[in-house]
Amino acid sequence: MYLPPPGRVARRSILRRALAKMPLGGAGAAELAREFAVRTEGFTGADLQSLCQKAVLAALSRRSAVSVHDDAAAEAAAEAAAEVPAVRREHLDEALQQTKPSVSRPMLERLEGWARSLGGCNRASPEDDDLG
Repeated sequence: MYLPPPGRVARRSILRRALAKMPLGGAGAAELAREFAVRTEGFTGADLQSLCQKAVLAALSRRSAVSVHDDAAAEAAAEAAAEVPAVRREHLDEALQQTKPSVSRPMLERLEGWARSLGGCNRASPEDDDLG
């Protein structure tokens, strides 16, 4: 059975759910999901989850070092380090530069041709499910 990558509407839904589970700075989950759904054509659900995980890692790597001078400050710094920092659009941009679709366009075309030859996959493009 062949399942094509999610279209834009499905990617937006996947991203909105993944982003809603993480602290965001700036734009909200719905706005970011809408923007990045357009920018992630050909991504699978797993690719989108990877994108979000890499965005969290980018946010963590940008966290500035805290100078610690006493025990209370050290304890506060340890508590702050345990918290996931806010993920921002620039973290998603960085993650998108590092994340590519796991299925190439030529592979996708071969799979769709194979599925059509077996009587399935009547959808011409992964974007056809976009209702608006």
